[in-house]
Amino acid sequence: MPSICDFNICVRVRPCLGQWHRFVITCKTTSGTLALYDIYVILRVSYAILNGSSGIDEL
Repeated sequence: MPSICDFNICVRVRPCLGQWHRFVITCKTTSGTLALYDIYVILRVSYAILNGSSGIDEL
């Protein structure tokens, strides 16, 4: 699972089946405790159709 971290925040991206992606965000609060956010996102995928036009995959 790829992650981007610095001193205060860490973002991890976990691809799920289909077009769902899971973002796990961990950050430090001002009191020094950890806060955890679990976010799921659906991505729209553009693709080429055989006749040369493009389409957008609607969910």
